[in-house]
Amino acid sequence: MQNVKYICHIVKHTNLIKMENQQNFQPKFRLLPNYFKKIGIGFVLFAFIILIPLFHYWKTLEFAGNYKQFFYVPFFDILILGLLLYSMAKEKIEDELIVLIRLQSIAKAFIVGIFFVIGWQLGEFWNDYIQEIKGSVFQSFGVLIVIICILISYILTFNSMKKKM
Repeated sequence: MQNVKYICHIVKHTNLIKMENQQNFQPKFRLLPNYFKKIGIGFVLFAFIILIPLFHYWKTLEFAGNYKQFFYVPFFDILILGLLLYSMAKEKIEDELIVLIRLQSIAKAFIVGIFFVIGWQLGEFWNDYIQEIKGSVFQSFGVLIVIICILISYILTFNSMKKKM
């Protein structure tokens, strides 16, 4: 009987050590507070309110000359910052399932970004329409558009997977 108590004592402490080790090795993923979602949406709306008229009057910006892209860079940066703030904000209830959904969404967004870049290159090579808009905003901001595509695909994937759970 003494041996059984001793074995139970050893097993109990071994399991505690395993649990402590598992908790120590879990990655710490720091997220922004939940109210940053609202701030991110505000940045995105502000950028869209400014960018839509700029896209509409792209050809009429005669005074800008070759420096037209400098009108867009700050607003694209604000758009990217808003999307990043929204995507890095915590949910109201953040648990292990949400962390798993975040990880899967990041992987899917990365794959979407790769296919977007491949499609963009093939489209530039073969499509006459892309050749017509060469030199426009789409070519000069290719990297920014890819980043925006990745962030939007992450947000859409994350929200759709979260609703399915």
